[in-house]
Amino acid sequence: MFSRYAFLILSTCGVFACLPPLYAWVSDTVPSTTAGSLASDLNIAFTGPGQIMGV
Repeated sequence: MFSRYAFLILSTCGVFACLPPLYAWVSDTVPSTTAGSLASDLNIAFTGPGQIMGV
């Protein structure tokens, strides 16, 4: 039982490791802080359904 839980944690760390750099890149490549907040909100709004469809 413990080994299955450990492998679940390892796979979760590998799957979601790319999300924080993506959010940082999206918010850093816009010219103003208002556009940065809007860009990160849109990024989160559009990646959620994409992840659902991917599953």
